[in-house]
Amino acid sequence: SLSLKGVSLPPWIMARDVSRPKQSKALQSILEDPASRGISLRQLQELQDLVKMAVTQHEVMDQDGKQLRWETMTMYNVCDSFVAPVTKAAFCSYVQYIAGGRQAPIWM
Repeated sequence: SLSLKGVSLPPWIMARDVSRPKQSKALQSILEDPASRGISLRQLQELQDLVKMAVTQHEVMDQDGKQLRWETMTMYNVCDSFVAPVTKAAFCSYVQYIAGGRQAPIWM
């Protein structure tokens, strides 16, 4: 498994490039404001691609020890097995982890 800030993570989490963009102190300050942390459709699709690849190429287990399958996954599975481990290790939100700049939400 790979590590992020000394925390061991399963290989499927980092199997695709979800590396954190270089962030300046100014950007980190901007992203502290939740109003600057909208997630884009592209970023959601990249997360989807990561999850789909991981569960088809690795034996990813849920908290009950059952193998996750793309066809039956829930948002809770995605959060528990993919988002939460990264955000806990990085001590930030998922958008703070992947953002390269301010991402104001666009309301439809």
